[in-house]
Amino acid sequence: MARTFVQAGTRKQFTPTVAHKAGDLAYVDGFYGVSQDDAVFDSFAPSAAARDHVILLEGVWDLPGNKFDASLIPAGAKIYAQPTLSATSLRLFQNTASLGPSAVAIGRTWATVAAGASYVRTLLFGGQNPY
Repeated sequence: MARTFVQAGTRKQFTPTVAHKAGDLAYVDGFYGVSQDDAVFDSFAPSAAARDHVILLEGVWDLPGNKFDASLIPAGAKIYAQPTLSATSLRLFQNTASLGPSAVAIGRTWATVAAGASYVRTLLFGGQNPY
């Protein structure tokens, strides 16, 4: 293996500054990804649980359906999120009229999402999926 290898490009490791739950969509240092496991952060008493954390940058995920838009989303539609640091899963947008200026496309719906669905099955763009 090349001596310049750092880590595989499908993950991002970082030290969390807020708590994250496994499966939540997170934004870290310019990257969007899904938390691999729970990350605990306690600013007053850091512990072993406040260790380095990993987000997965690609794949198909059932993201929590805290959608801004409450309408049906067809398969293949772009899904957007805003770059904010949050202890909960980021809010998802589909209707471009609802977006703030900082929102970016993070993936496409893998299947049709019914209005009020609990999860949005999303293919994250990551480094190897087409925008």
